[in-house]
Amino acid sequence: MEPVLPSYPTRKKVQEANCRQLKKLMGEAHCYIAIDSGDITLVEKLCLFPRTLDLKVGARVILLKNMTEKLVNGSAGIVKSFVKD
Repeated sequence: MEPVLPSYPTRKKVQEANCRQLKKLMGEAHCYIAIDSGDITLVEKLCLFPRTLDLKVGARVILLKNMTEKLVNGSAGIVKSFVKD
């Protein structure tokens, strides 16, 4: 059985918890930076996604948006590797 993931009342608290958990993992972090368009104030207010996302192998991830029929909002996984462009 997988451990229960806690929930937090604000995005800031989620980000703080994510940073704490990421620091526990060994290895190099890979940083991804969002490319946003439109009214940036509105994007920052309404967007669920962080502007930067640090990941490491072993990090638990949860989708926040449907991508395909099988990869949907709430789907969870673990980062296994990174692919270079």
